[in-house]
Order: sequence, then structure tokens, then C-alpha cells
Amino acid sequence: MKDIGSAQRYNISGNINVERGNYRDAINDFSMALKLNPYSADILNNRGVTYQMLDCHKEAIKDFTKSLTLKQQDVSGVYSCRGNSYMELDEYEKAIHDLTRAIELDPSYTAALNNRAIAYTQVEDFRNAMSDINQVLSLSPEYAEGYYNLANLQSRMERHSEAIVNYTKSIELGFSDPKVYEDRGFSFYQCSDFVNGIRDLSKAIELGSQNPLCYQLRSLCHIQRNDYESAIKDLNHEISLNPLNAQAYAARGMSKAEIGDLQGAIKDCNYALSLDFSLVSAYKVRGYAHWDIGEYEKAYKDLSTLVDLLGSENSSVTKTIKRDLQKLRKQL
Repeated sequence: MKDIGSAQRYNISGNINVERGNYRDAINDFSMALKLNPYSADILNNRGVTYQMLDCHKEAIKDFTKSLTLKQQDVSGVYSCRGNSYMELDEYEKAIHDLTRAIELDPSYTAALNNRAIAYTQVEDFRNAMSDINQVLSLSPEYAEGYYNLANLQSRMERHSEAIVNYTKSIELGFSDPKVYEDRGFSFYQCSDFVNGIRDLSKAIELGSQNPLCYQLRSLCHIQRNDYESAIKDLNHEISLNPLNAQAYAARGMSKAEIGDLQGAIKDCNYALSLDFSLVSAYKVRGYAHWDIGEYEKAYKDLSTLVDLLGSENSSVTKTIKRDLQKLRKQL
């Protein structure tokens, strides 16, 4: 039995809890409201959006889907919200379908166009992604997130110099998420501008980024500048955040080898190979470290394994290692 007056009181209470950041309490309020008035599209949409705030996207989709079966004045926002939840679940084709429906209902829906561009980028439909972003920036020339997404698209297309320009534009317009500095740092790295790469990645960390890849990428910039001590510090941080990343141990092993800590390099590579027994870089670092400390049999075994893993795809590298193996045979 409907009790619309009581349902509305719970709905108002739910909205107040959302404003206060009490999302679980808001869900309880909206759920009570729906028990009293189960066919209210407005309350379903409110609960769906609140589920999104809690990253409960499957539940949000259920509410938006039910809402779309009910009569309401404007459903473009509901399609857009459901599309966003599909994106969070990596269901990009469904997201594109819903965002397209939202745009058909409201062709100037900037947020839907922007999010559809992101979805198109994820499925590598770069032509449609570029079309959507251009339309976004035509409608909202000062839209900082639009320039950020344009830069991400250009980065995915390996147009890193152009990406840097648009990351910078998004920052100038007020986009301050640490991710923009991570991403511009990556583009600087791809352009071999390691100083600016380090600067941006440091800024991302200063702003609170806990992304292990941020430390990994900054370590790579340090390695390119032969600053192995700084690289080791960053790799220590990365490993503390992601202790099962075999490549981080191998990179730290390589950096240790470069500063003469051969036993430390071998130890790191041992651990890397316990996580990934086919990691080429670990065999290479460990093999040459064994050679440098006179453990020729172990060196020969590692470098032989390395040749097998490389195969014919890296013929020039393989030839060099085979020549080194011939030298090693004389030491056995």
C-alpha cells in the first residue's frame, strides 16, 4: 500500500544524508521510502546515484533500469547515470549505448558526450572519441576535463607532444586531480623529457597519489638519467604499495647492480623470478651479476634461459648474449 507522504519524508531525509556524506544512512532512507512508494522514479534515481557514490554500481544499475520503466519527465540523465555505472564496471559497449541514448534525448549534454568519448577511447574507437571530445569543447570551450580527456586520447594514440599541450591546458583551467600530473609525466617520459617527467610525477605524489605506477614511472625517469639511488628509493615505495610486482623487483635489482650491489641485485631478481619465472629482465640482470662475482655456472644457466625466452624476436640482443655465452664456456 502506498504512503506517499511518509515516503517523501524518508526521501527528504535521504537527500539530507547525501549532502552530509552519510551515504549508507541515505540508502536506508531511500529504501524505506521505496517500501512505502515502490514506483517512484525520483526515489529510485536518488538511491541509484547514492549507490554510485558507494561504488555499488550493480545495485545502481538495477535502480536506474527499474526507473526507466516508470513515467518521468526527463530520462536523459537516467541513461547517462546508468551508462556511467556500466563504465565503472568496464562494460563499455553498454555504456556507449546508454550514453548515446542520453545524447539523442539531449544533443548538448556535455557530460554524456565527455563520458562517451572516454568509453570510445577504452574500446579504441579513436575516431568517434575525437568527434565527441571536439563537440564537448565546442559546447564548453573552458571545460577543463574535456582537455584532459582529449590529452588522454592523444596519449593512447601515441601523440604525446600534443597530449602534453592539452594536459597543460586542463591544469590551467583548474583540473587539479593528481592523475593529470601522472599522465602528463608519462607523456614527458615518452618524449624523453625525463626532468619534466620527474617534476610532474613528484607533483602527483605531493597531491596524494598512491598509484604504484607513479613511483615506477618516476624510477624509470631516474634510471634514464643514471640516478640509480633515486630509482631505488622510488622502487622501494612501489614495492611497499604493490609487493607482488615482479618487474619492480627486477628493476630494483638492475639499479642495485649499476651501483655495485651485486648480491642485492641477485636477491631482488631471485624474488622477481619467484613471482614470474619467465621475466626476461630478471634473468639478464641476475646472469650478468653472477658473472661479475665469478659464479660462472649460474651465469651460464641464466643467460642460456634468457636466450631461450628471447627466441628469434630479439635477434640482435640474442646474438650478443650468445657471444657472451661463448666467452663464459671458457670460464667453466
